[in-house]
Amino acid sequence: MNGANESPILTLENLSKHFGGVRAVDDVSFDVSAGIVTSLIGPNGAGKTTVFNLITGLYEPTEGRILFHGGDSSIDLAKPVFDSFYTAVLCSATLGLGALALAVPPLSRRLYYRPRHPDSVARLGVARTFQNIRLFTDLSALDNVKVGMHARVKSGALDNVLRSPRHNREERSVAAAAMRYLEFVGLKDRAWEDADELAYGEQRRLEIARALATNPKLLLLDEPAAGMNATETNELIELIGKIGEAGVTVFLIEHDMKLVMEISDRIVVLDYGRKIGEGEPQEVRSNPDVIAAYLGA
Repeated sequence: MNGANESPILTLENLSKHFGGVRAVDDVSFDVSAGIVTSLIGPNGAGKTTVFNLITGLYEPTEGRILFHGGDSSIDLAKPVFDSFYTAVLCSATLGLGALALAVPPLSRRLYYRPRHPDSVARLGVARTFQNIRLFTDLSALDNVKVGMHARVKSGALDNVLRSPRHNREERSVAAAAMRYLEFVGLKDRAWEDADELAYGEQRRLEIARALATNPKLLLLDEPAAGMNATETNELIELIGKIGEAGVTVFLIEHDMKLVMEISDRIVVLDYGRKIGEGEPQEVRSNPDVIAAYLGA
């Protein structure tokens, strides 16, 4: 476990997500502190993955704020952002009449502001893995990691078509960096093998390498130990420790309580979409509400 940093890197304020009459996340607030491992736990259906989907832009919150403190200033990931491309298209299609809406703030917000996309969240410094492994199975391990670096390259489509010097320099740089990420997760020797040829635990580590390739400040891991055997779980624990030592804050969902208690500095507990507990592992372990949620009461 890493030394705690008092300042939060992520703050959830009164976060809610409703699907019709179902309150998947209901008025949840907590901080994820920089430099420590925070775990989000709870029974199946507690709303854990929904929280991750809200943070990373896959879902739009019904209410609340998601403040990311990973840069010079805090950014509300839940706040809609100005869509310049859509604005340009609509203004052109309406022969300039759409530009009139820019002068009317309520109308402009309705027409030209959109929820922040997941790729935008990744560029800000928030990366994630998924509960179900999502790799490009017909690509090599190296190419899977190179895909993760796409958000950081500066050459565009024209550079690619013309094979410009900038494109060629970036391609060499990306390939070298991708190999370093594979070495970091222990897969350097498997770089040229297709992702579907890797063992299950290796695929999990490859997905983590791809997420790290986006150069995140905050890494969200959704049940990284799911389906792993004891050896693979121990390797994962060592890897999470290395990630923290590299300066990346880890926030994870996990059902393996042995792993959670071993690596977590802080734990947040959800049940039926609401926060029922929060604290250090020993506090959470003895919390009667947490015990009731897991064992029944």
